[in-house]
Amino acid sequence: MSTTSHSISRRLEACEQVATSSRYVFNLAADMGGMGFIELNRAACTLTVLINTHMLMAARKAGVERFFYSSSACVYAAEKQTTAAVLPLRESDAYPAMSEDGYGWEKLFSERICRHFSEDFGIVTRVWRATTISTAPLARTMAGARRRQRRDAARSSRRC
Repeated sequence: MSTTSHSISRRLEACEQVATSSRYVFNLAADMGGMGFIELNRAACTLTVLINTHMLMAARKAGVERFFYSSSACVYAAEKQTTAAVLPLRESDAYPAMSEDGYGWEKLFSERICRHFSEDFGIVTRVWRATTISTAPLARTMAGARRRQRRDAARSSRRC
């Protein structure tokens, strides 16, 4: 999805247009760019909830048969993911909730919206929690994200 269509999908009308005449919706949209991005852009990441809510509302209105939602392993507590020797995560490990602040909470909340739309309106919803395996230590990815953020801020200030 391009940046333009991604930002447009936050609007209900755009979601309704996409869902019209569709049997299935695959909602893969999210503001995401790796751990460095989500740690430094928490507010932007939480706004993805607009896409998810609007797509579910549009799917219901259009009579969509099935709704697929791509979630994230960020819904799991960070303390369960601190070492490379982590035990495999289970569905139940998401609760009690202590998700990544911002992106993880948005994903967990959107999973619950899917569940409620299924229970209340009969839309068949499926949720998949994607995981990423990275060999880069978080400190290194965060340091790179901070450098890019400072560089981008410097570039935008020169344009003024």
